[in-house]
Amino acid sequence: MKKTLLIVMAIFPLLGSTQNNSVKLTLTPAMVLTNNFGINYERKFTDYFSANLRVNISSKKAVPFNRFATNILGDILDSAGVNSDVLNTKFISYGGSLQLRFFPAKEALKGFYVAPYFGFQAGKMNPFTFDFPDGNDPSIKHGGEVNASFLFLGGGLGIGNQWVTDSGFTLDVLWLGLGVGTNSILLRGEDYSNGSVDYAKVNGEVTTFVTEQKDIIDQLRMDVSSTYDASSIDIIAKHAFPYVKILNISLGYSF
Repeated sequence: MKKTLLIVMAIFPLLGSTQNNSVKLTLTPAMVLTNNFGINYERKFTDYFSANLRVNISSKKAVPFNRFATNILGDILDSAGVNSDVLNTKFISYGGSLQLRFFPAKEALKGFYVAPYFGFQAGKMNPFTFDFPDGNDPSIKHGGEVNASFLFLGGGLGIGNQWVTDSGFTLDVLWLGLGVGTNSILLRGEDYSNGSVDYAKVNGEVTTFVTEQKDIIDQLRMDVSSTYDASSIDIIAKHAFPYVKILNISLGYSF
């Protein structure tokens, strides 16, 4: 029994000093804006390389920069019959990212690193109400709702530093990351009238709206299209979007 105890006591310090794994919580400016919470797991593979995986989820909150968005899009939405208050609608999102880290000093988990990163973010807004015109009499409106969701995919390259104390306390700062991705936004409209809405006509109105607002849509570098069937209409907007990371601070424990 004494020999077993001595062996265990000898092994634990070795495990503590190896520090091949790290668990961290992340806080970034973007996360503050969206009430986002991120958890990281980093694994050392060689003296030069590690991989850092992060998952995150946001609580319900209004669209980031909603006042700025309202100033730009408010009049356009209102003119199209969409209440611009939709920009104050709550939303929830989740995502994940993977970093492949290279440590030039050959002491992975510690020191300066260069990290290509890849990630996604998906989310949806609470449905908002919308009045659809009757297929035969446009003066008649049928109540319905619009569901909005988005998906962002992207990648980039970042630089950072990580400090790990002998006790395992870890401070990880990704100073800056520059990249690009694609953001896809889906608006799905459905009414409650059991077939009284002519969605072909609604689709034509969407096409006309996109044509009339072409200059603004081009400025936003968006590609907008729409599809429909007998019970709903989908409006899809896609555009390139910066995937920038600034001052991503993570605190945790390495073991």
